[in-house]
Amino acid sequence: MPKGYIQLLFNEKPANTTYTAGSYCWVLESEAAQYIANGMAVEYGKESDLPKDMPGREALIKAGVKSIEEVMQIEDFDEIEGIGQSTEKKILEYLDGR
Repeated sequence: MPKGYIQLLFNEKPANTTYTAGSYCWVLESEAAQYIANGMAVEYGKESDLPKDMPGREALIKAGVKSIEEVMQIEDFDEIEGIGQSTEKKILEYLDGR
C-alpha cells in the first residue's frame, strides 16, 4: 500500500476527475476523506460485509448489496448487472455450503 494513500471503491464519478463509478483507486488520504464524507466512495475492504470469496461480490456491492442476509433475500439475480446464470449458480452453491 502506498504511504499516504487509501484505496477507495467509487460509488459515483466525482466531477473533474478520472475516477469512475465502480472503480478501485489509490487516492491521497486528504482527498479520500472528502470522497468518503460526500458518499462518493468507501474505503476498500469496508464497503461490504460480504466474504471476499463470495462469487459475484463486486457486482453485488455495486448493486448496493452489503451482507449475506441481503443476498439471501434476492429473488431474481438477473436484475443485478454483472450477474448471469453462471454466477447465480455459483452464488447459490456458495450459500448452500454455508
